[in-house]
Amino acid sequence: MIYLHNFIYYAFFCSSVLFFGIGLNRSIQITTVSLRINFKVILKSLISIVVTTILSFLIIQYLLIPIKMAELFPLISLLIFLCINTFIEALVRITAKISTSEFSISWLIIILSLYESSTLLEAMLISASCMLSFQIMLPIVYCFQKLIYLKPFEKVERKQILIILSIAVLILVFSVCDITWLSVLGGNK
Repeated sequence: MIYLHNFIYYAFFCSSVLFFGIGLNRSIQITTVSLRINFKVILKSLISIVVTTILSFLIIQYLLIPIKMAELFPLISLLIFLCINTFIEALVRITAKISTSEFSISWLIIILSLYESSTLLEAMLISASCMLSFQIMLPIVYCFQKLIYLKPFEKVERKQILIILSIAVLILVFSVCDITWLSVLGGNK
């Protein structure tokens, strides 16, 4: 039950795009080109994220923590991610003849899942739910873009700034449910 709660929490309530900003700029770039979801890119990213999370977690747990060097986990996860991502990217380019290169979103999701988890299963669930939250955010960003592009503006940069400001308002709306405004009235005296 706790794993389901964590999955739902990181996929919807604590979205990696909205609360941590992972992939916010990339989501604007993706939806500018098209909203068509390329499942090969998603699958490649998900495989590289999950495999890197598993290997990094095991190395951190059984190598870095016993020798008291756990603060090196971002470097270790980066090296593992680069190796796995390069290998999977080469396989995809050979078989499907397309480029699915994605670095920043995948690596930041890996770092977030390793930092926020305490077990291997929890790390895998957090990484998968963060990837899902990024995919869920794409249609929302697309709607903001279509709404803003209907209005006349001079430059594309101004449109992108308005999109980011719209998403910032969305972040505030989602985070309001975390604040109990009336706890001061009924609190300790």
